[in-house]
Amino acid sequence: MLPDIDYNSLDMRKRKAVKPRPCSYADLMTLYGMGRKTLMLWLRPFKEEIGPKDGWYLTKAQVEIIFEKLGAPDEFDDEED
Repeated sequence: MLPDIDYNSLDMRKRKAVKPRPCSYADLMTLYGMGRKTLMLWLRPFKEEIGPKDGWYLTKAQVEIIFEKLGAPDEFDDEED
């Protein structure tokens, strides 16, 4: 008989919250773990509130709005204790 394994405890890395900073849509896709089409679909209802990008990056204020609307993503902290 196989032992019971708690698969949730297998990942020993800590999670820490991502702080809002200027970033591109590609950065957001990585943070949220989704493709471009899905991200744009999720952001569509908030397009006016977020406003247009200025160059390559969304501003810190725009990223704060996105985190507020979609919830802040978690990021793994790969540092060992």
